[in-house]
Amino acid sequence: REWMNQLWKDSRPVVQGDPVWLWFNRRVGGFNIPKTIRYCERCEYKFGGVHEHHPAMVAMIHGPDGKPCSLHRTYLTKDGRKAQVSNVRMMMPSNMADGAAIRLCDPAEDMGLAEGIETAASFTKLFNVPTWAVMNATMLEKWEPPEIVKRVFIGGDNDQNFRGQKATFTLANRMALRGIEVVPAIPGYS
Repeated sequence: REWMNQLWKDSRPVVQGDPVWLWFNRRVGGFNIPKTIRYCERCEYKFGGVHEHHPAMVAMIHGPDGKPCSLHRTYLTKDGRKAQVSNVRMMMPSNMADGAAIRLCDPAEDMGLAEGIETAASFTKLFNVPTWAVMNATMLEKWEPPEIVKRVFIGGDNDQNFRGQKATFTLANRMALRGIEVVPAIPGYS
């Protein structure tokens, strides 16, 4: 927990021209980057015996209670591209409850969900619906909505192994059984 707090303090809000801003502009185009996403100039990377520092996008993960519970890092180059590391995206170890997400907006009656941060940002732009990133298919399947949610738009991944589709329809089924309207949207899937 101490390491997460220090990383958040060491990061700063995203500004035009920094690596996170460049990354978003390449991936999503113009997007209002929320306060839950920050830039760390020298973020520690440890994996498989490698110990380095890279620029990184740092995203705060909130639990279903709305409290911060972990951080997600995307390692970048100074010019806003993927860093040349084995794991570009890494979550910090923590006990995340079902329903945890990177909140790119406040909860709303109509909510969108997607696995990745960039996918969620694109989903927000394309469908004009506030969208959260849940980080992976397992978290998508297990997502728990805030009480305010009446309709969920699920931006599922179109995976060759059908993992993204399975997660989308597993969540859709759970939400429908609760009386929450569901709109699954998987690109290229019909």
